[in-house]
Amino acid sequence: MPAQVPFDTIPELFTHLVDHYRGQDRTVMRHKDKASKQWKRISWETLERRVQALAGYLHEQGIRPGDRVAILSENRPEWAITDLATQLIGGINVSIYTSLPEQKVSYIVRDSGARVLIVSVPIQRKKAEAIFDACRDLEAVVVMSDLPDDAPDGFVHWDAAMDAGRAYWTSHEDTLTPLADAVTPADTSALIYTSGTTGQPKGVVLTHENFCSNAKAALNRVPFGPDDHHLSFLPLCHSFERTAGYTAVLAAGATISYAESIEAVSQNLVEESPTVMISVPRLFEKVYNIVTKQASEGSAVEQRVFDWAVRTGKKHAAAQDEGGPGVLLKAQYALAHRLVFAKLHEKMGGQLRFAVSGGAALPKEIGTFFRAAGITIIEGY
Repeated sequence: MPAQVPFDTIPELFTHLVDHYRGQDRTVMRHKDKASKQWKRISWETLERRVQALAGYLHEQGIRPGDRVAILSENRPEWAITDLATQLIGGINVSIYTSLPEQKVSYIVRDSGARVLIVSVPIQRKKAEAIFDACRDLEAVVVMSDLPDDAPDGFVHWDAAMDAGRAYWTSHEDTLTPLADAVTPADTSALIYTSGTTGQPKGVVLTHENFCSNAKAALNRVPFGPDDHHLSFLPLCHSFERTAGYTAVLAAGATISYAESIEAVSQNLVEESPTVMISVPRLFEKVYNIVTKQASEGSAVEQRVFDWAVRTGKKHAAAQDEGGPGVLLKAQYALAHRLVFAKLHEKMGGQLRFAVSGGAALPKEIGTFFRAAGITIIEGY
């Protein structure tokens, strides 16, 4: 399904979508509040206000077109707000894996010339404290979590930055708004650093055209639209999740829910019931191994039922590719689903239409099994 709005840059995508959904109180993101343990929604209008506020703060700090803003954070709404705010004023996003030690973080911040670093939880804040003096271009650190009273100079809490930025945007809106229109497809959107396994990490330059053309091409091939819902848990600092699970999802007008953590994905799947799942082969292999292990440990009757269901599922999938299954096969597959496959669907939220696998080749037996179970896995490149 084509993108909901025309766009050639990330700022165009954002501003056009905001205008497209303005006044509809439509949810764009969901996240779980740690205090209440409840899922909270963010509408397009709310997202616009937050992005403009952070963009105002960044511009007040001296960020201009081409300047780099680094982010060291897990997947959460603040990651998207940081990215969109940076892009809105022509800046460049430098995303850093949260698993990296402070030496690697320091290298990336210095190598990219990032002037502002935005961090999430205390363990990431401590990395920022340790490297701040060594990063010659770094001028400010914004902290999403609690900021201690003895925080170093240059460190500011997220809420304070947003308050200052909101006031700055209001008083400088005429200056800031045109910056989004000035961004071109050829401009750099992000620096994504390699793992550096054989040396220092290398910053890969990705333009707005790189992200936007990829997302639009994918949406023209994949049946993904405004009624869909994605649970985001792969690292957004990787090009796969950033393109497929972020840019393309936004362009489709769909909703993004942010998983609490990798460990909480199985629980969050049940809680949020996504219609699309974007992951890597390892997760699908893990699910497959658990399901087949449970079947092998069951009674002889349960094992025979499982094997019959898988054979029936494969016949049903093959028939779908050749004009459709007959009445008898449809009935057999319905029984197989009720006896075996329904449990798998429930563990994945119960609403999953299809999944996308990327980052490595998906083993054929894994894809065949999930297709038999009624879940098509599309391979992304």
